[in-house]
Amino acid sequence: MPTDQFGIGSSNLAGVIPPIGRLSKRFDISIYVVGGAVRDLLLNRSVSDLDLLVDGDVANASLWMSEEFAGKRIILDHERQIHRVILGEGYEIHHIDIAQQ
Repeated sequence: MPTDQFGIGSSNLAGVIPPIGRLSKRFDISIYVVGGAVRDLLLNRSVSDLDLLVDGDVANASLWMSEEFAGKRIILDHERQIHRVILGEGYEIHHIDIAQQ
């Protein structure tokens, strides 16, 4: 699916969504954007953080994202498998929260 189909290509998510899509294909997992980012996209607002649900291994997904985005991974809740990736320099998105579906 082209990233500009929903206005993503022109938003500040353009540098983040394609690598997440590659992660999904590479590891054969489903990844869903949820929360405020969906609302903000629909209202044509800037997105400052991203919430993802992963149908797969959250730990591996967050580790891959921290490497891909030159960021830092933080485990917010080990028991419920909720991780945060603080993105490195050059991204308009500050962080990505990842939870298991």
